[in-house]
Amino acid sequence: MTTLKLLDYSLNFITYEDILELIKKDILQKGKFCQIISLNPENLLLMKQNPQFEKLVVSSQTLIPDGVGMVVAAKLLAGVTLRRLPGVELMDRLLRHSAQHRLRCLLIGGSANFAELTQNCYQKKNPELTNKGFQAISSIKKPNQTEMAALKRIVSLIKPHLVFVAFGSPAQELWIEKNKYLFKGCLVIGVGGGFAMLSGVLPRAPRFLQYLGLEWLYRLFQEPWRIRRQTKLLSFIFLMLKDKFRNK
Repeated sequence: MTTLKLLDYSLNFITYEDILELIKKDILQKGKFCQIISLNPENLLLMKQNPQFEKLVVSSQTLIPDGVGMVVAAKLLAGVTLRRLPGVELMDRLLRHSAQHRLRCLLIGGSANFAELTQNCYQKKNPELTNKGFQAISSIKKPNQTEMAALKRIVSLIKPHLVFVAFGSPAQELWIEKNKYLFKGCLVIGVGGGFAMLSGVLPRAPRFLQYLGLEWLYRLFQEPWRIRRQTKLLSFIFLMLKDKFRNK
C-alpha cells in the first residue's frame, strides 16, 4: 500500500497484486467484506462537495488510481510513481482471474442490460467462469423493496466472491457501503461505465491512447456530452498547482 497526501487528503492506494492478496487472505480465508474504490480527478473533486463520500474515501485502505490525472498528481505533489489501474481494466483482469481460480462473480447493473451483456461476453470466452449479471436497481436514488429483496435472494443463492456494481460514482460507492451487510466474504468494486465497455457496446480506446493517458479524450469523442464533466479537470489542475506552490 502507498499512502499519499493529495490536495489535503491522506489517501491509501493499492496495486493489482495487493488486490489478489486480499482475495486470497481476506475474502477466501477469512470471509471479510472489502470495497475497492477507483479514484480519479473528477471524484476527488466530488469529495469536497459530498461529505459522506469524502469520509468513505479518506477512511478507505483500498483505493486504486483510475485516471492519468491521479498518476500525474502523485508525481507532481509527492514525487511518487503510481501505476495507473483503471477500474475497467481491473474488472477485466479479475474476471479472467476468476475463471482460472473458480471464483463466483456477480455483476449488478443499473440502466439497460449491460450487466447481462458483459456476463454473456465473458461466458463465451471463458466457459468455466461462474458469474451472474442482472439489472438489479432501475434507479439508485430510489431503490424499491422488491428490487432489494430480489438482490438479496440472488446474493444468497450465488454466494459470490467478487461483485461488480455499475451505478456511477459516487452513488455506487455509497450504495455499496450502505449495503455491505449483504456482501460478507465479497470483494466489491464500483465500475461505473465498465459494463458498457467490456460488453463491447462502448469500445475502449486503442492501446496507444491508453498508454499515452489519452483514453479520456477518446471517450469524449464517443460521448460529447461529457465535455461538461471534463471541464472539472481545469479545477483539478488549478488545485494541484496551488497545492504544489503552496508547499514550496
